[in-house]
Amino acid sequence: MQTLGVDIGGSGIKGAIVETTTGELVQKRIRMDTPDPATATAVVATVKHLVKEFHWAGPVGCGYPGVVKSNIVYTAANLDESLIGKDLGRALKTACKCKNVCVINDADAAGFAEI
Repeated sequence: MQTLGVDIGGSGIKGAIVETTTGELVQKRIRMDTPDPATATAVVATVKHLVKEFHWAGPVGCGYPGVVKSNIVYTAANLDESLIGKDLGRALKTACKCKNVCVINDADAAGFAEI
């Protein structure tokens, strides 16, 4: 199964299509600068642009640099506070028109990947 992995960071938003059974990248990673200011609207627009670059409509797994529970953002240390309280998963699913979007803490995502 393939998934578009997205890493939202304070300076860059990166993405690559990943073969989940092997962890291998299917094609080269794309990096875009994190918008400044990194408002919820601007971050969603940047991820939408990234998804379009891959011509992707499948599932998206998104790592976020803060506390996230059930796709809802609770902290925004290096990003704009407008993200706090946002159902980022739903916003990205709607904007990107992807089947399924899951947003989790980026360190948690790394831990799951190791397992």
